[in-house]
Parts: sequence; structure tokens; C-alpha cells
Amino acid sequence: MSRSTRAFTIIELLVVIAVIGVLSSILLPAVSNVRRTAARTQDQSNQRQLVLGAINYADTRKGQIMSGNTQRDAYFGSEQGNQTCDAWVNAQPENYDLDGDGLGDYFIPSDDDEDLLVESPFAIEEGVLFPYVNNADIYVSPQDPFARGRSYSFNGYLGKWPDSYVFEQVVTNAADKRRNPAARLANLPNPQCTMAFVGEEQRGTLSALAGVSAGGWGGSEVSFNWKGYIVDPLNRVWIDLPALWNPDGVNISYMDGRVDYYTWQNPGAVKRLLKTRLFTSNPEDDTNNWVPGDAIPEDTDYFRSIMAPGLGNAFFPANQDLANLWPVCP
Repeated sequence: MSRSTRAFTIIELLVVIAVIGVLSSILLPAVSNVRRTAARTQDQSNQRQLVLGAINYADTRKGQIMSGNTQRDAYFGSEQGNQTCDAWVNAQPENYDLDGDGLGDYFIPSDDDEDLLVESPFAIEEGVLFPYVNNADIYVSPQDPFARGRSYSFNGYLGKWPDSYVFEQVVTNAADKRRNPAARLANLPNPQCTMAFVGEEQRGTLSALAGVSAGGWGGSEVSFNWKGYIVDPLNRVWIDLPALWNPDGVNISYMDGRVDYYTWQNPGAVKRLLKTRLFTSNPEDDTNNWVPGDAIPEDTDYFRSIMAPGLGNAFFPANQDLANLWPVCP
């Protein structure tokens, strides 16, 4: 007695293939969303450790907040001159290869692209925050699409040595002071809505950095964020851009130790920026990216309000009109 075997027909195979295709189209986005959520959660964990480290640093120094600058020995402030500052990361551009081995101490070639320079682990370890957050992996966001050694920037308005833009445009010219009103934790009226860390969008060329003697690296592309993160509270113009890694929002940590996910209020404009990445260079500072704040007004106003909220009178003691324009907590 013979036994016949039945093969699949072409129609049945096509049906199976179609079912697999439908299942894949359903499951792949779900898997992608799970991965995105996991990366966002890890990013929040990184920022929480960084901001707690920053608060611990201040607690051990009578409330003195560290500087968002990233060069310890080359602080450029019109009133302060060149002095050593407590830079949270120490990436000294003019001394990028101290030992002369050609590999660099502060900057090294990227593993993915030898023509792309990134901050070395040495730059992270030389920062004042490293004794409090001594794992270099925490300084890199799993969401960051760029191959670089650091993803986050610290608020450039804070600390004894704020970003030079802040000193020249706000502290020196407006307040006519040598001391930054936002130098200490006790000086912050609203730490719960004062930004600490955020992922930052920024790429440039090494030759664009002031004072760089790059040698053989002249004009090389770099992938790191120079100085502190700033948005001008008095003008709707971005000086630095938050990371546009997600089309829906970005994690932000605050000086009370909190980390929240900020959802873009104008997601359409942000998605266009995310798609094109057509950031033009700020004519006042070629190292920074900027977009007109009117392109994303709600989001611009939020970031303006978390730089140094409630410090209008401290920054502008002699100009009540400007003090009244300074943002308070959103």
C-alpha cells in the first residue's frame, strides 16, 4: 500500500509569506519602541547619576556649583581673565596631545572614523565631576547616534565660572559684577526648575575652537560639545540645541536631582530639524549651532525659562525692566 505525500501549493506558500509579512510589520515597530524606551530609561539613569554627582560636589564645597565649561586652564571671561576653573569635564583644546605620542590626551580619533575626533576618557577623568561619577560610560547616552565620548552638557549659567557668553553678555555687561549670581546652590531660588544636564546637538571643526594649535589635526571634524549649554533668556534665539535624537522629546535633569522627559510642544518643526539637520552657524560664535526661536517658539521659551529662573533681579540689580523680562519657572 503506497502512501502519497502532499506538498504545499504556491497559493498556500504565498499566504504563509503574506502572514509572516503582516506579523513582521506589526512586531518590528513594537520591538523598536521597546528598544527606544529602554535607551530613554538608561539616558534618564545616566542623567540622574550626573546631577546627583553635581549636587554632591556642591555640598562638599559649601554649595559652590561646578562650572559647565569644558576647559579647566583656559577660562575666557572679560572680567576674570584666564584663570583655572572647576570645569566639570577638562578637554583642553590647545593641549590636545601633552605627551607627544600623536594619539592625543584630551582628543582621540573615533573608533568608527579616524578623521573624527572625540573627547578621550582622560578628558572625562580630569573633570571635577569624575570623583563623584567615576564611570565614563555614564557620560554617553545610549540614544546618541554620534560616536563620541560625551553626550551631555551642563547648564552654562551655573557655577563660579559660567560660560564665557554668559559672563560677557549677562554678568559683566548687565549686572556689572565679577561674581556670578548663580554660583551657589543656595543662590538658586528655583532648583526644581533650573536645568542641570541635557543631551546636546553639536558638531564642528577643531580649527574653529579658539586658541587651538591643532598641528596635524587642523580642520579635523570633532564630535563633542564645547563649554556649557546655554539658551539666551532675554532673546528667542538658541545658542545651543538640545539633542534631537527623539522626535517626541528629550530628557532633562534639574538641580534638585529630578530627571523629567520633556515632550516637544511643536513636534512638527522639531521633526523637520531632525530630518534635515540644517543647523546654520551662529554669526556670533562659529562653534555653536542655532535656529531662530520663532521656528519652535513654545520649546524655545521653555528652555529659556530653565537656564536660571527667578534670578532676574540678581543678574540685573540696576535695570528693573530687564529683570522683569527674565523668565521664572515654567
